[in-house]
Amino acid sequence: MEQIVKKLPNEIQFKIGPPPRAPLSAYKLFLQDQLHQRSKESLKIPYHKFLTITSNKWLYILGESDKEAYGCKAEEQKAKYDLERKTYEENRDKLILEYETSKMKQESKEEGAEKKKKIKAPTAFKLFKRDHVIILKEKNPEMDFKQRSNLLKEMWKTLPSAEKFLYVKRSRAELRK
Repeated sequence: MEQIVKKLPNEIQFKIGPPPRAPLSAYKLFLQDQLHQRSKESLKIPYHKFLTITSNKWLYILGESDKEAYGCKAEEQKAKYDLERKTYEENRDKLILEYETSKMKQESKEEGAEKKKKIKAPTAFKLFKRDHVIILKEKNPEMDFKQRSNLLKEMWKTLPSAEKFLYVKRSRAELRK
């Protein structure tokens, strides 16, 4: 399974929790037992000396059968860890997929909303221009674009307010669609 290098979003981390802890080795299990025994006996030796004594016990005093017992415990913990890790990764991958899918849906909704927003209703002048440009082309086919535009601007300026208001109403109506 591929490793995810990027940091997981907080929503996913909160849902799945921390990953399972790695299992202890046989020696660390032995050391843990020795620490418990040390705390029960209330030994007052410095910690670094305690570690030296414990490592010497492991290397020279402890028999192979005792080491094998710790090895079996370590193997059991490793098997349990492997199972927990597999479950954790499956849940994590499932949640990441759900998160990414919902994120993509949200982005597509936002894109759709942006596209809807980008569609603008024509202004009152554009509606006027649409209505009159065809008539001008028929009456004056020799007129170029610039001349037609200037004539339309003049026509708009001289148009009575009541007629302009009709174009404004049409523009607002198209905006609501």
